[in-house]
Amino acid sequence: MKKSSLKYLGVTAAALLAVAPIAAPVVSTVAQPGVTVKAADATLQTALDAAFKDASVPASTISALADSPVSLVAAGSESADYDTVKADAFLKLFNSADQGSNFGTNKIVASIEGQEASSWTVIKNVLSNSAAGATYKVDFKVIDGKGNSLASKTVNLTIQNPAATTVNATFADTTVKVGDPISGSTSVAAYTNILKDLAIKSNGTTVNVSANAITKVEYKYGDEASTTDLSTLKPVVDAGKFAQPAGFTQTITLSANDASLSAIKGNVSNDGKSGLTYDSATATYTIKRHVTVNGDNQAQLSPVYKYNGSLYGNGQTLPLDSTDTNALTLAVGGDVATAINTFIGHVTPQNSINDVNGKPLVATDVDYSKVDQTKPGTYTATISWANDKGLVSKVMFPVVITNSVSASAPVIDLGTPVNPTITVGSKFDPWAGVSATESKNNATAVPKERMSVAGSVDTSKAGQYILTYTATNVLGEKSTSVRVVTVTAGASTETGTLYVNYVPGYGIAVWNNYTADRKATDKKLAHGTAWKYFATATDENGNLWYNLGGNQWVDGKYISFTKPGNSGESNEITPITAVGTVNYVPGYGIAIWGKPAADVTSKKLAHGTSWKVFAKTTVNGTTWYNLGGNQWISGKYFILK
Repeated sequence: MKKSSLKYLGVTAAALLAVAPIAAPVVSTVAQPGVTVKAADATLQTALDAAFKDASVPASTISALADSPVSLVAAGSESADYDTVKADAFLKLFNSADQGSNFGTNKIVASIEGQEASSWTVIKNVLSNSAAGATYKVDFKVIDGKGNSLASKTVNLTIQNPAATTVNATFADTTVKVGDPISGSTSVAAYTNILKDLAIKSNGTTVNVSANAITKVEYKYGDEASTTDLSTLKPVVDAGKFAQPAGFTQTITLSANDASLSAIKGNVSNDGKSGLTYDSATATYTIKRHVTVNGDNQAQLSPVYKYNGSLYGNGQTLPLDSTDTNALTLAVGGDVATAINTFIGHVTPQNSINDVNGKPLVATDVDYSKVDQTKPGTYTATISWANDKGLVSKVMFPVVITNSVSASAPVIDLGTPVNPTITVGSKFDPWAGVSATESKNNATAVPKERMSVAGSVDTSKAGQYILTYTATNVLGEKSTSVRVVTVTAGASTETGTLYVNYVPGYGIAVWNNYTADRKATDKKLAHGTAWKYFATATDENGNLWYNLGGNQWVDGKYISFTKPGNSGESNEITPITAVGTVNYVPGYGIAIWGKPAADVTSKKLAHGTSWKVFAKTTVNGTTWYNLGGNQWISGKYFILK
């Protein structure tokens, strides 16, 4: 049999097939005798059976064909009805071993689901819309030059389901420190920094997520509402820095439509290990992590109290709202116990700033023994509560005892706000906005000479101050009201000369500011040197700072106003040989410092362990012990044997 190029039937040949009923006489005339025709048919059928078989191909293979159309004709074909690109791409889907040599001068016709594949357009229309798992019947026929069918074969073309895409993601938990400044929560730079801790993989391959994919970053502390503004995450963040030990959740939302994520859009892991979730309604991914704010271990473990949405720790005074102020203002002989039992229901203790669990307060948690119910005055009651580790925090609140209150007693108005907050150095007038009337039925003003205020506010020092106001009407009846004034960090214009009081042979850092975002400069001031200062300021934690001119500030903890050595307190390093034991909290440890009260390291000494010491010194009233080299520990948590 003479070999020739494989040929496919075009439009003309298709027309001949349309009149197939007249094919029989044509064949009988050409093929003599008929047995020769049967032999030729058998040979062609064998070749056809060998050449084309059932096929199962990936959807991606079909997509490639649809994207890059190929012809159904072999090189050298005379048919002008097909695309003239590669000849065998489509045929190879069927594992064709021979697409031409065994068919001689005959041609092949292909049809899909009954549609004659006379051009690429037909195949493309079928396969481009194919669904994964679909199966199509493809018919191949060998015909002679007159369109007579000599052999046929039907095969199945199945589109395989695509391989499942498994997307895993990790968003590494992170730790910051108390005093660290917060970064902008919506800047691309901040998003880029976040992405350093985010890893997304698709079938094991890393997905390079763009910062532009992040559409939202949210922060949530305890049971407080989520916020997209980190600066409002009270009380964890204050004045642009992390203010106290805590733990909170950070959640990021990513657009699956971003170019960096579009390839995995809609896919997530079903292994239960990935925190990545997908929302098809918004085409977004979300993932969250835990952020820990580290600080002093003792403070981090101690209980706190939640009142009116804010947290208060050991030593703080609860700023009562107007409702509780009125409830805890009682006439002589009033029922203090009942008023206090009602009030403590408004205060919720929790194990720590990180652990919101805790038992409700009971009467035995309150001490109001200093409240004299027989005498008018302002008294301080305390709440003391122990958490599940046995640590105790105490907070205070005022109780006011007044003369018998009647409808004819004067009414005091403390203005708005009742409990103001001001900054250090600000002016504060305790009488601004304060007034009183003769009684609730008599709006005549009580003159200032019949009003008084007990207590004072030191605007040079951060803290809480209690003021007690008393008004006396024309009948001689008195009323009392209490307010809490909170003074926060600020600056003053005080000047003078100071001395650096640190450790001989060492110096203290000069900072560019006293505020939360301060940074240490490369300057150091040696122990014992004298410097002129031009202003003072109190930071957000109540610590005093001194300004040496311009953006040069030093920490007041290391300052004295007499030359070190003349005050009776020695800062010299004294050699000793002793052994001591760490006395802190079981299960926790204390820090090792590179210098006394400076340069804290990441090393810890566990509670209950014993260590040999070689020297000691005193810094601002605290004894420090040297463990050898640049290793110092605070005597607050260390007991010499």
